[in-house]
Amino acid sequence: MSVSTMELAEARDMIQSLLEELGLKAYIFEIEPTEGGWSLRIDCALNGGWQSTRLEIPHRQLADCRRDHNARRALLSQWRRCLERCQRDS
Repeated sequence: MSVSTMELAEARDMIQSLLEELGLKAYIFEIEPTEGGWSLRIDCALNGGWQSTRLEIPHRQLADCRRDHNARRALLSQWRRCLERCQRDS
């Protein structure tokens, strides 16, 4: 799928904001456009190692997080479960 540089930057900024809300201690991420949205890879620190997780995010779901508090909370809840083993800031 073809996305503009602006769309990629906006998606990256939104994902960065969401990940910061999760309070992960150490992580890196990358996103790639897919036909229906975004493929997000997150590597986060565990006690004594790292975990790599890939999440698929529909375009609409990520876009809704900008203006809909409930959509944002639902996505954060989903990610929290997927990343529950990751170390958090104290």
